[in-house]
This record gives sequence, C-alpha cells and structure tokens, in this order.
Amino acid sequence: MKIQLANAEADYIRYKNLLEKGAVTQQQFEGVKTQYEGLKAKVATMERQIATTRSARSEQELRRLQSRAGIDVASAALDLARLNLSYTVITAPCEGVTGAKTIQEGELLMPGQRLFSIVSDAEPWIIANFRESQLGGIAVGCKVDIKVDALKNLKFTGIVDAIADATGAQYSPVAPDNATGNFVKIEQRIPVKIKFTDGPLDKLSSGMNVTCKVRR
Repeated sequence: MKIQLANAEADYIRYKNLLEKGAVTQQQFEGVKTQYEGLKAKVATMERQIATTRSARSEQELRRLQSRAGIDVASAALDLARLNLSYTVITAPCEGVTGAKTIQEGELLMPGQRLFSIVSDAEPWIIANFRESQLGGIAVGCKVDIKVDALKNLKFTGIVDAIADATGAQYSPVAPDNATGNFVKIEQRIPVKIKFTDGPLDKLSSGMNVTCKVRR
C-alpha cells in the first residue's frame, strides 16, 4: 500500500507541474489528486489500525503477565497450605511398639514435644561397653556368645558390627579429665555394637541385661 501511495504521490507532483505548464487539463489533474489523497487517507487509517492493534496486544500481554503473577501467588499459597497440612500428620521414625505415652486425646502438641517411646521392630542389637583394656583382639566381624540374664536357658550368638571411635564418657555433656598427676586415672569403656546372628530373638525385650563374650 505504501508503494502505491508513493507512485500516486509521484503522479500528483508530475501532473501538478504539467498543469502549470498547460500540458494537462484541470480535470486530469483533479483525478490524479483525488486518487493520491484517497490512498493517503487509506494508509493513515491502516497505520492507526496497526497502532491500535499493537496497543491492544501490549495490553493483553500486560494482562497475561498479571494473570501469570496471580497464578504464581496462588501456587505458592497452595504449596504453603499443603506444607501446613502435612504438619497435622505425625509419623514415627520407625515401625515398632509404643511404650508409655505422655499425651491424651485432644491435647494440643508443641514442636519438639515428646509424645511416646517406640521400641523398633528392626533387627535387634547390643551396645556392649567393654573396658579399654578388653579391646585387644576385638575387631569388626568377631563372633560373640551372648547370655541374657532373663533368659538363662537360651543361647544367643552375634557378631561385632562396629566399634566406637570414642569412649562413652566423651559423649557426656562434661567429659572427665583422666590425665595423670592430680587426677585419678579411671579406666574408660568403649561402646561396641553387636548384632544378633542366632537365637530366639522374639523373646528379647529392649533394655535387657546381657553378658557378651567375644571369640578372639
């Protein structure tokens, strides 16, 4: 359309010059002028329509961005609601049997509040506190004979699974100073984890006293 307008403008200027020289009639000039002005008006109208379309598209893009922002806000609110809902369901860290509970139905719970004790259904093990002078020859994989005080007529066997890297006293809030000199030297105990390998494990209860003898 702009090419047609440029041609019409060129014709208009040419006919205007010819009219001044008397080479064309007034009627011929008016016809060319009318065509030129019509094309110019049409191009102007189309340019306004394009500008209006661009403005409408910009407005639609702005509305789309606003809608996208609204969706993001709603999505964040939904995620927060789901998180808060998950806080209403308390799950145990393991499967097992509950011990004495300290809560009642309808009680309001606080973060970090102890609810009850759980005896895990997982494979049972022993933490044997051997004296440091007894550790010679004890290594991971050694077989262990186990006697349970409450089950004297039953035999159990196990295997050394892990040996602690520190004494039990090192894990206490205030570790004792066993240096020589003005202090009394106290023999320390090293926690050793022992897994059961044989025996009627269904008869064991958490907290039972046992005696362990490591096969060296």
